[in-house]
This record gives sequence, C-alpha cells and structure tokens, in this order.
Amino acid sequence: MTLLFQILLVEDDNTAVELVREALKDSGIIHDLTVASDGEAALLHTKMSPQKPHLIFLDLNLPKKSGLEVLKELKRTSGLSHIPVIMLTNSRSQDDVARAYGHHCNAYVRKPLGFDMLVDTIKATGRFWLDIATLPEKAPTPSSPSSLK
Repeated sequence: MTLLFQILLVEDDNTAVELVREALKDSGIIHDLTVASDGEAALLHTKMSPQKPHLIFLDLNLPKKSGLEVLKELKRTSGLSHIPVIMLTNSRSQDDVARAYGHHCNAYVRKPLGFDMLVDTIKATGRFWLDIATLPEKAPTPSSPSSLK
C-alpha cells in the first residue's frame, strides 16, 4: 500500500506556490498538497482539518500571522507539535535562523535561486522527511517521567 502524504505549504507568493507544486510533482512523492496563503489560514487548516499534514513548508514573511507566530503555535499545540515544520524562506538573516530554531522548526531552508535548484531542494527535503525519516503515524501522547526509564 502506498501512503499518500499530506503536505501543507504556507506561502503567499503565487509564483513560489507554483514552483513548489511543480517541484513536488517532479519529486515522485505521492502527495496531496494544500496551500494556505497566510498564517491564520494555516493555523485554521491544521487545527480544523481531520487529515493532519505529514509535513509543513512554512514561509517566514506572511500576512495576518508571521511564519514565526505560526511555528510557535504549532509547536505548542498538542496533536500538532510532532509535525515537521520546514521554514522555506528567502531570508538570509542569522537572527531569523536563530529565532526559527529557537521555536523548534525542524529545518530552515533558504529558497534557492533558479527553478532547478528549487526542485532539487524540495525533492531532497521532501524525500528526507517523508521517505527516510521515521515519523509517528499519529500524534504522540506525552509520557510521564517515570515511564522514560
């Protein structure tokens, strides 16, 4: 049985959305892509949809709620905190990198210049998180400290 991966792309630039869509198509990963064009829509989708994403590509600069605000809320929400969040952004600021990792992003990936490089980046990132890494099938339940022995 082939698993259909649910991917959420949070991106307000239509050109970037189409480039990521094409890159995912070329990746060979069997997926269903949902696009949210602002931070509020991303949070609404992840909280309300019965089908939670397996992977989230999140831009840093978004309308309504920034990528960092979305990241913070995702990582502190039970049932969503285990979802890998990849910051996919143009920002090269070391402060942005530090803040993203400080709020527990799983990777900070700069959007490369050029379509071919973007395709390679999306393929590699998607393949790692969806084919190579082992992710929980459902949200983990918190363990008590005594059960960790």
